[in-house]
Amino acid sequence: MHYDDHRTPQRGRVVVVLEGPCFAGKTTLAGALADRFGATIAPEYADVAALPPFPPSDEAAVTAALKHFLMVEHSRAARAAGTVVVCDRSPVTLIAFEHAMAALAVPRDPVGAVEMFTRAAERGSILVPDGYVHLTITTEEAAARQQRRGPVAAHLAHPRVQALMREACEFYLRQVPPQRCLPLDGDQPLAEAVQATAAFLEGLTATTAPPPPSWRCLLPLVTAATGGQR
Repeated sequence: MHYDDHRTPQRGRVVVVLEGPCFAGKTTLAGALADRFGATIAPEYADVAALPPFPPSDEAAVTAALKHFLMVEHSRAARAAGTVVVCDRSPVTLIAFEHAMAALAVPRDPVGAVEMFTRAAERGSILVPDGYVHLTITTEEAAARQQRRGPVAAHLAHPRVQALMREACEFYLRQVPPQRCLPLDGDQPLAEAVQATAAFLEGLTATTAPPPPSWRCLLPLVTAATGGQR
């Protein structure tokens, strides 16, 4: 089965991804959805295993880091159960991160990331999303939450890194059918976010809209940014 041939529900379940910047409320929303639906949460990568060292020293270190995240994706898929699976981030984040490392001039491989995770999705060895919830947040509110919760790694707080990650994420989500992508204001009350997401999940089980596209649709963006080089 090709990634693009995927339809909901897959094996009797719905897989929804929460995407968005740090402090947008993804983990909080995931927990609330678990409470409401008994959903299984596929935790953010750092909550499954320690992150690889940064910055990578060379291309081999980049490949090793991507293989680490693929292992985490396999682990998240193996633990997924029930009729609703909520993923705190997805390979879209990982591809966007590789794209954004252009801002720091460190070794990176966004094209390799696209291919690695897409091939795994086509094999069915990692979770394939049925839909995306895209949380956004104002710069001011993100800063306020960061003050309360503590800092993130310096490279993730870099303005240009954040801008390029947002560029890649939004580039992808613009190509997802609107029935399968819910824009959500991370500043709104949690109860309202849960209600909106609940309605979105119900719609996913019935929609006949085409599935989210393969992550290969990001290749034009990331290839242009690398000058055609990996």
